[in-house]
Amino acid sequence: MSRKNFFSVLSKEIERIDKAKTSKRFEKIIDGFTKEKSPKAIINKKKYQVFNSNDYLGLRHHPLLKKAEQKASEIYGTGPGAVRFISGSLKIHRDIEKALAKFHKKDDAMVFSSSFATNLAVLYCLISGQNKDSLVDANVIVISDALNHRSIIDGIRIANLPKEQRTIFRHMDTGHLSQVLEANKNKYKRALVVTDGVFSMLGEYQKLKEIRNIIDRYDGQYENGVLLVVDDAHGVGIAGKTGRG
Repeated sequence: MSRKNFFSVLSKEIERIDKAKTSKRFEKIIDGFTKEKSPKAIINKKKYQVFNSNDYLGLRHHPLLKKAEQKASEIYGTGPGAVRFISGSLKIHRDIEKALAKFHKKDDAMVFSSSFATNLAVLYCLISGQNKDSLVDANVIVISDALNHRSIIDGIRIANLPKEQRTIFRHMDTGHLSQVLEANKNKYKRALVVTDGVFSMLGEYQKLKEIRNIIDRYDGQYENGVLLVVDDAHGVGIAGKTGRG
């Protein structure tokens, strides 16, 4: 495709998404924040209350965290200089991972750059593995809540499983989940159930206790068991008796 044709196709696509009102090209640029307990965003010299942030506890403006960030930049610079796989693992990375593991009462934790990146990486590895020596293989049925976040959907898609190995259960319908597990127990070695903990678009809490009970019931009926994966990005820190989601 020539440069001219490429830009022609690109222009038509931009026009299409503009007409569909799905374009995000006209985002609001935040110039700064006010100096108050609950800071407002400053856009074109006007103040606005922010309702679309994921910073539910307002910690990004907490004075202690600001001081810690300033101190860290003096020690480590403004960034790791490379991805962690190469030479970018800093002591503060392991410190926060150890703290998160302790908070969740787990053996260890891993920090990713975003929830989207987390779901892409984790789901791909859990679904298909990396090679013939991986702990998991593609003999799996993946069962996803119908209203899961796009990052979960994409994480499942990039694993490139055949269509019959990817299915959904009706939104928060644990009875339907049971039916899907029952129907596939003699077809695949293992099952992977994936769901949001808190559905960010609706504010609904998944019935995790019911799902856990169902999975425990079917775990022994699959050769390699049934694994539950929960994206609790919107639950950790604010939900549950202890704030653990």
